[in-house]
Amino acid sequence: MNQIKVDKLIRTKRRTLSLEIDSNANLVVRAPNRVSIDYINKMVLAKIMWIKKKQEYMRKRLENAPVINQIIDKNSAFVIIKERLNYYSSLTGIKYNEFKLTTPKKRWGSCNSKGNICINGKLGAAPQDIIDYVVVHELAHILEHNHSKRFWCQVARILPDFKSRKNWLKRYFIL
Repeated sequence: MNQIKVDKLIRTKRRTLSLEIDSNANLVVRAPNRVSIDYINKMVLAKIMWIKKKQEYMRKRLENAPVINQIIDKNSAFVIIKERLNYYSSLTGIKYNEFKLTTPKKRWGSCNSKGNICINGKLGAAPQDIIDYVVVHELAHILEHNHSKRFWCQVARILPDFKSRKNWLKRYFIL
C-alpha cells in the first residue's frame, strides 16, 4: 500500500488539519488536539499524490541548489545588506525608517507601515543581484503595502529583470 511517512506531527488548539512539505522535503502535519491518528492517516492518504509531487519537487530543488547557504557572520551580512539598502534608497528617493537583520524561517524580508525594514540575515550569503531584489521589494512596500499590480510596477521600475531574480531566489536559495 502507498504509505507516506509523517515526519513531524504538531498538535495545537487549531481547528483544521494542514499538511506541509518543508524545505527538506519532510511531511509536517499540523492537527487539532482532538483529532485521532486514524483521521490524520486518512487525510494523508487522501492527499498522497499531492504529497509525493511536492516532496519530489523539494528533493530536486535541494539537489540542484547551488551551495550558497554558507555561514556568514551577522555583522558582515548587516554591512552588505545595509549598503545595498542605502544605495537603492538613495537611487529611488524612497526613505525607510529603520533596518534590522532577522532570522525568520519562512520569509526573506518584511516592511511595516512605519517604514521599518527587516531582512533575513541568510541573504548576506546570496549574490548581490538577489540581495538587490529583496531590498527593492521591501522598499517598494513603503509605497505600496501589498502585492498589487501597482506594487510590482514599482519593483519593475527599479529592477526591470526582477522576475528572473525572484525565480532564482525561490528556486535556489532555500530557507
